[in-house]
Amino acid sequence: MKMRTNPFTLITDGSNDTGREKMNPLTVRAGLGFLEVCGFDPEDLTVDVGYWFKGSTNRKGYLTEFCELHGSEYLEILMHVSIRWLSLERCLTRILQQYEPLASYFKSSDEKQPRFRRLLEAFSNPMTEVYLLFYQATLPVFSTFNLLLQREKSSIFLLHDEIRSFIRKLLSKFLKPAAPGIA
Repeated sequence: MKMRTNPFTLITDGSNDTGREKMNPLTVRAGLGFLEVCGFDPEDLTVDVGYWFKGSTNRKGYLTEFCELHGSEYLEILMHVSIRWLSLERCLTRILQQYEPLASYFKSSDEKQPRFRRLLEAFSNPMTEVYLLFYQATLPVFSTFNLLLQREKSSIFLLHDEIRSFIRKLLSKFLKPAAPGIA
């Protein structure tokens, strides 16, 4: 079962879309496979960073000093709440805006708490910034579509075109467009 091990898999059922047959659904399995391959969970990181600085003026003060040291402006660390999926994009962007000061902060401190150890490990790994950039580039596609689905007004008449647009945008992030018949 090769498709079960791929980090990104697209599956279509090949139905003919006539009569009572189902409408050729497209299944996108990316998140779990990517998590298994890289071991990086953006939600865990954003929650850990948020709770590390939440309510601690000392920690915020030290981070402010590291921001000044790196020549960047201190920005409040945002809290990601797992039931508010749209907050993930903003939180990841904020972490990326302050990535260097945050990395310096965690590398220069010596704490024994498990949350700190996880953050130190994450900010010591050079791939963490790459993963964050990947999610920052990918999440807006999902966020835009998610906002459409959360509208108060009925939007069922928009869904067909919007789903097609969503799939095109998503695929354009991962596949190179080519003209048919050209190899």
